[in-house]
Amino acid sequence: MARIFDPDGECIAEATLELPENGTTARLHRIKKGAGLLNFYFGQGKRWVVVDTPDGQVRGRLHTRWEGIRRAWEITLPAAPRELAGAKESEPAESGGGPST
Repeated sequence: MARIFDPDGECIAEATLELPENGTTARLHRIKKGAGLLNFYFGQGKRWVVVDTPDGQVRGRLHTRWEGIRRAWEITLPAAPRELAGAKESEPAESGGGPST
């Protein structure tokens, strides 16, 4: 489960990330706290999030669209997942907190 944070460090959702082998768009599945995404995206009109990926924390842009009768959520990352591994911070984030600053 990956955690998705707003820029202030508040966890707005948790989800399973489907990271692409090539490309930069990660799909969100099995979303917990989906209302947090809805409020962040539509209620506050914000798009930039911080995602805990297997390779560390990374900033991305949140997107949503309809797939049939379900809302699909995606996050565009700044680089393909293989490139993220080389760009992760050298020090781990503090446990229990939001994104590092």
